[in-house]
Amino acid sequence: MADLFISELVFAPGSGFGAFFTAVGECPALFPAFYALGAFVYLAASKKLKDKNARKKAFAFFLYAAATVVVTATVVIVLKNLWGRARFTELGENHAGFTPWYLPRGFTGHDSFPSGHAAMSALVFSVSDGIEYFTGKRFRSVDLLCFAFMSAVCVARLLEGAHYFSDLAAGAALAAVFRAVCLRACGIRSGKPFPKKVLPINYPSSVGSAVDTGRRR
Repeated sequence: MADLFISELVFAPGSGFGAFFTAVGECPALFPAFYALGAFVYLAASKKLKDKNARKKAFAFFLYAAATVVVTATVVIVLKNLWGRARFTELGENHAGFTPWYLPRGFTGHDSFPSGHAAMSALVFSVSDGIEYFTGKRFRSVDLLCFAFMSAVCVARLLEGAHYFSDLAAGAALAAVFRAVCLRACGIRSGKPFPKKVLPINYPSSVGSAVDTGRRR
C-alpha cells in the first residue's frame, strides 16, 4: 500500500511543473539519435570517415542508440498491456480498482505499469555514454544533469497522478538494464579503449591529454 500512500501524499494535478516535465519526459528517446547524428556530421565534415576504425565507431553508436530506444520502448509497451494496472487517477471511490505492482491483471485497458515516461527519461544517460565513448572521458556533471532530468520527470508523473512510485521505479530500472545490455552488445563498453579521439571534446593537445597520457602508461 506504499504506492497509494505516496500518490495520495503528492497528488497535485494541474501544476506547471508536472505539465512541463510530462510534456518533455519522453524526449530523451530522441537524444541518442541526435547525438549519433551529430557525430556522423562531424566525422563527415572532418573527413575522418575515411578512417575505417572511426567509421566503425560511429556506426556502433548509431546501432546502440537505435537498439536501446527500440528494445526499451517495445518491452515497456508489451508489459503495460499485460499488466493492465489502473492509474491513480483512474481509481474509483475509496481507491477501488487498485492493484499492487506485482499482480498483473491482463488486458484491462489500463496501462500504468511500468512507466513509459520514466523509461524514456532514463535514456537521457545515453548522452553521457556518447560523450564518454567519443572522447574517452565521462563527466560527472553530465551524469548529474541526466539524473536531475529523470528525477524531475518521475516527480511530475507522481504529481499528475499518472503513475505510482513502483511504476516509475520499474520503468527506470528496465531502461537501465537494456541500456547496459546494448552497451555491451554494440561494443560501446567492451573494455577496449578506442585509440583515437573522434569528437572535438577534450581533444588532445600536442603533448597529449590526461586521458591519452593515462592510456600510454
